[in-house]
Amino acid sequence: MLHQTLHRAALALVAAAVFPFGAPSAAADVVRLPNGGVVRGTITSGPGDATIEIRSLLGTIYQFDREEVVGLSRRAIEREIYAVRARRLETNPSSQGHRELADWCREQRLGDQRREQLQHVLAFDPDDEAIRRELRHKWVDGRWQTPQERNRTAGLVEDGGDWVPPRVAEARAAAKRREISERKWFVHLRTLRARVDGWDPAARLAALNEVSRIHDAAAIRPLQQLFAIHPWPNVRLAAIDSLEQIGGASSIPPLVALAVLDIDETVRAAAFAVLDPAVPADSVRELTGYLSSPHNVHVVRAAGHLETLGEVTATPLLIRALNTKHRELVQPVQAQPLQPMNLSGIDPAMVNQLMDMGMLPPLYEPPKQIPMGRARHITRTYQNEAVLKALRTLTEQDFGYDEGRWFRWWKTAQRKLVPPE
Repeated sequence: MLHQTLHRAALALVAAAVFPFGAPSAAADVVRLPNGGVVRGTITSGPGDATIEIRSLLGTIYQFDREEVVGLSRRAIEREIYAVRARRLETNPSSQGHRELADWCREQRLGDQRREQLQHVLAFDPDDEAIRRELRHKWVDGRWQTPQERNRTAGLVEDGGDWVPPRVAEARAAAKRREISERKWFVHLRTLRARVDGWDPAARLAALNEVSRIHDAAAIRPLQQLFAIHPWPNVRLAAIDSLEQIGGASSIPPLVALAVLDIDETVRAAAFAVLDPAVPADSVRELTGYLSSPHNVHVVRAAGHLETLGEVTATPLLIRALNTKHRELVQPVQAQPLQPMNLSGIDPAMVNQLMDMGMLPPLYEPPKQIPMGRARHITRTYQNEAVLKALRTLTEQDFGYDEGRWFRWWKTAQRKLVPPE
């Protein structure tokens, strides 16, 4: 407590010396103007006021139209004191002045500002070894080298304050470009999604045609979120066409997700059919991930696709998926007979249009399900015939659902079946 009290007292003395009209509050606002001018102090106007009013650190009150201000920020009072003292040293620099300000920065724990002042000191006293050591300079080949010079000598480049290999900087720059491009695609595809969901058939068809022709990998995530989970199958098929145009490894995860998870068999088949054959390992890796799905239907579908791909490296994961347990929610129900859909009062042409769009099921409603008691969770064990069929096809062996026998056979056979990398 005594240390904190002394610190605050010392800070008040420094502030009084710098600001003859009284020390400002614990934080200071900064108003930046288009001509590069900066006013530091306390903003006294409200958020909704037409003008911005600020009382400067010297007590002068300024008013600006909001259009005149290009930036507002808030900084701690120690940083404002530093900014004022550093500005004064710019007009009258001296080794002693920069040393004193550097020592003050150390007391206020302003590390970056202290290093900045020590650099100024070196301009006057380049042989000050203590400062060189503190700034991590090293004596190399008869001269002092800065950390930046050593990094450049090591082949590193500066990127966002970090020193990294050029390939890392290039990867970061590429990721940034993709992020910017992805944001643009989100904006554009939201517009297309609105047209697809609208009532104008011509605008809807034109939007779907545009979606199906996209070939930029930066559009993958927007396509997934806006079109690949759309309730209409024809829209999801348009997204699949686009993912086929994009191709490559980045298109594999969304296509496999559609091939396994989609409720429509036609959509699942279309997604699987366009998986890029140039990256089969990526398709296998994504499909085998679904063999541990909590939903048995996904396990079965993934096994069927792996059988079609004929990739024997999936064998051990298929063996583990022969017998699976799944926790499922069961609601006892009593089914009612099918009931014709009530279409009275609706224009038949409109009904046909809605059905073509996928917004209506066939002309019969699904059976009504009447709950008969409370829902409960049960654990079911499945012997997955589709998984066994895939293993038979891939290995030309059959040990039934005995995982132990399968693994014992695989231990010796994999050397022959899986080529070395």
